[in-house]
Amino acid sequence: MRKLYASVSLALVASLVLLVQAAPILAGPSAVFTNNLDVLVHVDHCASGSTLCTGSSSSGEAAAGNDSIVEVIVHAKRPNGTPFAGLAESAFSLTSITNQGAGVTPVFVGSAICAACFLEVEPGVYRLASRPSFGTWGAGTYSVLLKVTNGNATRQVVVPIHIPN
Repeated sequence: MRKLYASVSLALVASLVLLVQAAPILAGPSAVFTNNLDVLVHVDHCASGSTLCTGSSSSGEAAAGNDSIVEVIVHAKRPNGTPFAGLAESAFSLTSITNQGAGVTPVFVGSAICAACFLEVEPGVYRLASRPSFGTWGAGTYSVLLKVTNGNATRQVVVPIHIPN
């Protein structure tokens, strides 16, 4: 019986690997989870026409050839899991590691430009908006270093932003 379960499990894993390898890059969310930061990235957020997008003059999902915003949700927490509440917009920064477009660097959109582009949704949970500092997105994966600084404590994580064609 164990051999049957092992062979079925192995077949399932092999099927899933083939499925993932054959699947196209979709515009769905990507997620990164760490002890201090959990991050969700939604490139298709503006496909729904939210106020975040109209305030940033974005329309439609972020894709190659446009500069629509990407929604970034950050859950900042202490090692014991309690939230870092009340952080200022200036506590968050992005540093580009790899770019898909020539010289295109994702940056956070400031609330001075778009009032809805920075919001603490719940204690320790922040919604931010990112877009290219100039130019338009290129298709592929951008790797950015997200830093959250609170006093002397800095938390950081590498986050992928997958931009579809």
